[in-house]
Amino acid sequence: MILCTDVIRIIVSYCDLKTRYRWSLTNSYWPILSKDWCRFARHYGVTSHAVKPLILRDYGGQWDITREPCHLWSRHLHEPLRMWSPWTLIRACKVSYNCITLIFREFGFLEYIERLSYKFDLISNIQRGRKRHIKSLIFFKKRPRIHSKIMQNRKIYRKTSSAVEFMTRNKTNGFLRAFLEFHIHQNRLRLFVRRLQFERESDIVFS
Repeated sequence: MILCTDVIRIIVSYCDLKTRYRWSLTNSYWPILSKDWCRFARHYGVTSHAVKPLILRDYGGQWDITREPCHLWSRHLHEPLRMWSPWTLIRACKVSYNCITLIFREFGFLEYIERLSYKFDLISNIQRGRKRHIKSLIFFKKRPRIHSKIMQNRKIYRKTSSAVEFMTRNKTNGFLRAFLEFHIHQNRLRLFVRRLQFERESDIVFS
């Protein structure tokens, strides 16, 4: 059975925010209109300008977050809290024989982590001192492959095992960010890396 586009448009209009956003990226025939942003804003109890940061998983948005035994939970998206880290220099991170150490130093991101830790009475892993930062580890033994998205010459390549290779080749002018899931272990807030995104200095666009 083949559905006409008008029927699909009606079905899409009843989808949740995540599905609706995917449809809008798939085809310009099903965009999210201004009235839709306002409707989702009322549904999630946020301003209309705060809806897009939620679906793009930007940190610092108007997230409705609760604490579960093993992770923080997004009540907006009904899933564990996951969001993108800020861009960081590859040369600020480290690659050893058994793991990749991602290091994030952006002030706004560190402040956001501290606010979450204080709100839910958790211990953050923010390292104090002259170079204040937080880190996340990816162990090769536990995770020999990790989903990565690499942008080269304005084209995106999806790979699963080239994270170390790209970090080594682009250590001087490369950037990366991580899709982080907020886990809780022994009352500590830990940042678990779900996937990575790499870009060269010439390809990256800062918002």
